Amino acid sequence: MKETLLISGLGPERVILGLPWLQDHNPDIDWVTGVVHFQPRRKIMIRWPMKPFIGILDETKESDTGILDKVEDDEVLIWSFIKGEEDSDEVQINAKLSASQVLAQAHEVKAKPLEELLPSYLSDYSDRFKKKKAERFPPSRPYDHAINLKPDFKPRDCKIYSLSPKERIEQDKFLDENLRKGYIRPLKSPMASPFFFVAKKEAGALRPCQDYRDLNNGTIKNRYPLPLVTDLMDKLKTAKVFTKLDLQNGYNNIWIKDGDQWKAVFKTPQGLFEPTVMFFSLTNSPAMFQAFINDILKDFIDEGWWVVYMDDILIFSDEINIHRLRTRHVLEWLWENDLYLKLEKCEFEVTKTLFLGMVITPGHISMDETKLAGIKDWEAPKTIKGVRSFLGFANFYRKFIGKYAELA
Repeated sequence: MKETLLISGLGPERVILGLPWLQDHNPDIDWVTGVVHFQPRRKIMIRWPMKPFIGILDETKESDTGILDKVEDDEVLIWSFIKGEEDSDEVQINAKLSASQVLAQAHEVKAKPLEELLPSYLSDYSDRFKKKKAERFPPSRPYDHAINLKPDFKPRDCKIYSLSPKERIEQDKFLDENLRKGYIRPLKSPMASPFFFVAKKEAGALRPCQDYRDLNNGTIKNRYPLPLVTDLMDKLKTAKVFTKLDLQNGYNNIWIKDGDQWKAVFKTPQGLFEPTVMFFSLTNSPAMFQAFINDILKDFIDEGWWVVYMDDILIFSDEINIHRLRTRHVLEWLWENDLYLKLEKCEFEVTKTLFLGMVITPGHISMDETKLAGIKDWEAPKTIKGVRSFLGFANFYRKFIGKYAELA
């Protein structure tokens, strides 16, 4: 007996057999003991581990392997779906994983006190690294995020995505925390987007997300360019020492423009909520945040001793004393612009660092093996669209692949 199974995140069970399977095989079921009896010499063989597909599978269309919009830490989302209602063309999401989740169990971060992690020469900037301080409501800026809709956009409602028991607990924490900080507020709205979780690389950690695909399709795009990673890497050729900084709260440092918040409403079992600050999944969030960072950092960027890609900052130098002076300049700039840093993701004065999926050492840049999991496990494309999706993802690493254009 061979069965095609979908990846699921419904609990510890390895396989869940539903009504279609029961109708096909009509087994004898003891509803008291919960035992399913098969005909003689019939058994179920399960290949374990099951190989997941990567991207979005829509059973109502031609086979399609694709990737979503840019995800934090270069995560590749692995989604699986169950079919929607019989008369519906929609497919409902059922599980959410990421490439970095493969390593989550092996990646445990032990908390250390601030004094141990922060170099002594930066101690007078310790407030910039305190999480409680960073939970302030951000100031309004000229970069408040507008959601400009296309003239033919029609508001749509959505289904609620199923959540595991652990995800429901995390959902309640997310709602309570963000309501307290003022980042979200309850609202009635003619439209809504689904809410779900993806796994983070920290063991057991989950990242809340909103599925804004419908809203994003109806939004007029902001074409502000993101930096070319290859151009950023070219600046590092002579660097010998590096400091990596990660902005606390990321996109949440930017308001959503007054009057546009209702457009980004998301739906949970607890009700509808509208964000008052910019969230990760909105289509123009990367462009708006990069414009904000580039504008307020313009003088430093022009000097050529640091690179910025959205909320990731890398300072580099060839001499330690100059490097420390530059780092202090950056922290002073953060102070003036009311921005904070995530200390556990920062690195100070190192000769090897991981930045934007690249391993950087003096005079050498290589690909991070853990970030290649999505490529190594990519199922062979079977359609033109599938090939384009794969090449679009692999193009990020073309600089490291000899004769890439010829191979492609």
